Amino acid sequence: MFPFTEFFLKHFWVLDTERPLGMTQGRIPESKIHSYFQRKGYMDDLCDFFVSIILRLDRAYLGWCNEERERRAKHQ
Repeated sequence: MFPFTEFFLKHFWVLDTERPLGMTQGRIPESKIHSYFQRKGYMDDLCDFFVSIILRLDRAYLGWCNEERERRAKHQ
């Protein structure tokens, strides 16, 4: 496992709940990630890095969700 994987995944799954209602396939708003980071009290210098990692995880997760949805649609 890569360093800090567990750290980022733990926070990603918390932030996953910040998607707008009814938008299970919409991105996690960047403003929500910033607010979350600040509430946690982490060093401000790392905020941009944290946001970029969470957004990358989010894109990968949404890509996987789309692939799964397409795979299921083909099998129906």
